[in-house]
Amino acid sequence: MKLSKIALSVVAVLGVAVVGGSWYTGKQVEEKYQELVATANNQLKQVSNEFGANIELKDVQIDRHFFSSDAKYRLEVDFGDGEKLDFIGNDKLHHGPLPLNRLAKLNLAPVMMSAESKLQAPEPFKKLMGEHIGSGVANISYSGDVKGYFDVSPIKYSDETGVLETTPIKMQYSYDQKAKGIDSSVELDNVKVTVEELDLQLQGVSYEMQTENNESYPHLTLGKGSGKVKAIEFKSKEGELSQIKDIVVKGDSLLKGDRVVSTGDLEAASFNIEGVEMGKLKMDMVYDFDAKLTNDITPLLSRPEGFEDPQTTELLMQLLAKSVKFHLNNFSFENGKGKVDLALLLNIAQIDPQNIVNTQEVLKALSTSKFTSNINRQYAEDIIRQISMVKEKLSEEEAKAVAKQQVDAVFSNAEAENGLRKVDENNVKIELSVENEKLILNGRELTEDEIQMALFVIMMGMGSLGQ
Repeated sequence: MKLSKIALSVVAVLGVAVVGGSWYTGKQVEEKYQELVATANNQLKQVSNEFGANIELKDVQIDRHFFSSDAKYRLEVDFGDGEKLDFIGNDKLHHGPLPLNRLAKLNLAPVMMSAESKLQAPEPFKKLMGEHIGSGVANISYSGDVKGYFDVSPIKYSDETGVLETTPIKMQYSYDQKAKGIDSSVELDNVKVTVEELDLQLQGVSYEMQTENNESYPHLTLGKGSGKVKAIEFKSKEGELSQIKDIVVKGDSLLKGDRVVSTGDLEAASFNIEGVEMGKLKMDMVYDFDAKLTNDITPLLSRPEGFEDPQTTELLMQLLAKSVKFHLNNFSFENGKGKVDLALLLNIAQIDPQNIVNTQEVLKALSTSKFTSNINRQYAEDIIRQISMVKEKLSEEEAKAVAKQQVDAVFSNAEAENGLRKVDENNVKIELSVENEKLILNGRELTEDEIQMALFVIMMGMGSLGQ
């Protein structure tokens, strides 16, 4: 079985841990379970749309006793290519107001029910994760709020395509019936993936999310979240190691009128590529799209074949026509020597894409957009020095001399470009903006020919940063 299908199945399990288990006690279990299954399946349908598979709870059976009930169900994951997986759930539903499993731990807070859940692995998974996919406990209050945890068993899988190994995935969650929102947190100590060209390892992964449902936009993930990763390591087949350390991510996605506005911040304390220390990475971005069209296009873009769907292209054109804002406010690497950074503020006005037939119409559509970049001399010299020592095995003094020579040449060439770049003793800068349907480069309006040249130079500059 492919790694992608294993990953999708784990997502399905985590989804059930949140939306499943909402059963009532006593007679209410029998009276309400069909309604609750329907509610759970409606939420699982959103997961299905996002991941290109059909995920559904089926064949729910309830056996009621006086102090508890036994529930059994089947979680079917249909990949749409003829392959299906069945996960069998077995729950012990301890009736409230004082469920016996909580009473045994001297927890006297009343709840309607406490459900102890175990999810049995289908046959292909038993060699990977053992008899059970995972287990957990969900406590359901009389108001319908849910609070619990679910632990996914460690994974150990290998075939001719590669290897996947994980430590247990520990998830906690709560559901607010009135707010229709879910708070969740996930912790994962280690993930290791080995494929033909690369070894990848993630250490110390954790994140928290607070999400809310909006019936008008079921495919939008609305709310806020944050995450941390202690380290990401890449090792090529030649044995060259790259590391990103102490990563912190924060973001939110909110509705503002008929727009969805999302923000994201990322920081990494160290970004090392095959022995070359790039320094501290920072990035923050914002996008502002039409909410309905973003909701409609999201399930299409979640499937690889969706990119070739004519409906996707049509929706993308409609999205552009409704105006788009994408702001990469800051993307930078910085170390003790200096800094390199760029920013892109892309503002696309409401347009008819069919009317974009010349440069003037493009500038009109991009009014108030802006691009800036800055390369610091000391930073550039330090990076080239490191590359010369790591790749060419030069001594430090030799590497410093090579770095200074190359950076001097870059600065000299930039000065000779007739204003396409702004150069001072320590920096090479570009500031390109669209103002009143005019393209302004470093304070000067460009001619048509210069516009073409400026775009070419920017592309070359972006390429050099990637190197």
